[in-house]
Amino acid sequence: MQDEPLNPRDRQDLEQLPREIEPPAGLEERVVGALRETGRLAPPGPNRRRWLAPLADYMLLLYGAQDTSADEEQARVEEHSAWAAEQAAAGRLLAAERLGEVTSVLGAAPAGAAPGTGPAGFFLIRAASAEAAAAIASDCPHLRYGGSVVVRRVGN
Repeated sequence: MQDEPLNPRDRQDLEQLPREIEPPAGLEERVVGALRETGRLAPPGPNRRRWLAPLADYMLLLYGAQDTSADEEQARVEEHSAWAAEQAAAGRLLAAERLGEVTSVLGAAPAGAAPGTGPAGFFLIRAASAEAAAAIASDCPHLRYGGSVVVRRVGN
């Protein structure tokens, strides 16, 4: 298909277009900042081989929290769900689930753990580093209720 010739009006409009379009001021800084904030930009350094940081999966294991009433428990569930939705919207959340009661323990209980205790739930996230995963975990609502969050890399 051949290009149709421009009519005089279109040619005039084309000639008035700027030849070089500048991006909005600060765009590059905002993009780089967003990439760093989400852990997708590798830190600067002489040994950096890739611009984008490789991502790994991390398990956030939620242990213990203060006991609550049924109403308070529902509010916590909603708060955790909202936090999980934020992580999903940012592309970090892979899976999440509340865990039921321990049904059995085979072998010795882990050091420092009472038999039959274990994590109350988990979030599986994707992050650029252990530090980035810990930073994500530090905002988890579970910490506000006396619980702890253990961050473990999945795989090597």
